[in-house]
Amino acid sequence: MAPFPVDPATAIAGAAALAAVLMVAVPRPWLPATMIAVLLLPVLAYLGVIGWEIATRPPEPNAARNALLGFMLISSVAALPWLLVCGVAFAAGLALRAVLRPHARHGNGGTGLPRG
Repeated sequence: MAPFPVDPATAIAGAAALAAVLMVAVPRPWLPATMIAVLLLPVLAYLGVIGWEIATRPPEPNAARNALLGFMLISSVAALPWLLVCGVAFAAGLALRAVLRPHARHGNGGTGLPRG
């Protein structure tokens, strides 16, 4: 048993909350890059696991093929739920951004006034 067992629903809720907070906190020019980074976070985590496995296990002749098959299997099951969670989190974050940071909407240096 893992030292800190985490329920998958709790992990997904935490990821969604983090994505929503990022949408509120990140400056407007960085929003598209932040959204792409959040969408690709599971891929980066999977690549990290693959790198760890390659570094710590004895060499295997089919490592690349097994990694690709594992990625296809995981993505076929987890891609749609992750996209839905990200979509909801982005929408919630952008709605909170409009409420909490109304000046950020205009890109005017925080004055709250339209550019003139």
